Amino acid sequence: KNSQITKVDTLVSFFPEGGSVITGVNAVFGIKAVNQMGKPLYVKGYITDNTDSTAITWFNTQANTGLGKTSFFIGKNKTYIAHVQLGNKTLYYILPSSDQAGSQISIKQETPLNIKVVIAQGDSLYKKGVTSYIIGLSKDSICFAGIGKDMFELNIPKADFPAGEAKLLLLNDQRKIISERSIYIPNTNV
Repeated sequence: KNSQITKVDTLVSFFPEGGSVITGVNAVFGIKAVNQMGKPLYVKGYITDNTDSTAITWFNTQANTGLGKTSFFIGKNKTYIAHVQLGNKTLYYILPSSDQAGSQISIKQETPLNIKVVIAQGDSLYKKGVTSYIIGLSKDSICFAGIGKDMFELNIPKADFPAGEAKLLLLNDQRKIISERSIYIPNTNV
């Protein structure tokens, strides 16, 4: 019976946007659910924290892709648990905890012309004058570069990127990649 539970526990994965969970901001988690054969799986569930059993937010994945997402505010000193309903079973997953020394790049808003990104810092970095660099890459070209201190927002023009997949990289003051976010730029000249 334990080996069955272990197999089932590997079906659902949670991925924080930008790779880090930062206290004091809305976190977005990508969700991927597959069966033991690697085929997409529909699941639904909800998130609670360690102080209350009331659902903070609900989520589900799509049956044809097994992908979904959820977002909620990350409070200080809290642990978050995903309750995944799979048939008549409920599986529990402890989500990654907040990273006090982490940094995150996330998408706040997208318009036809711009992508508004937010750079968030963990509590140990916040308001310490920490410089961050953001680079937008598409294929082999740098399409955007920016700089900021502490937590900041900026608009990135989509017109600077060719259509297709691109990446936003966040670098610290030692020029090391500390967060990454993939984006997709649609083709506007159809």
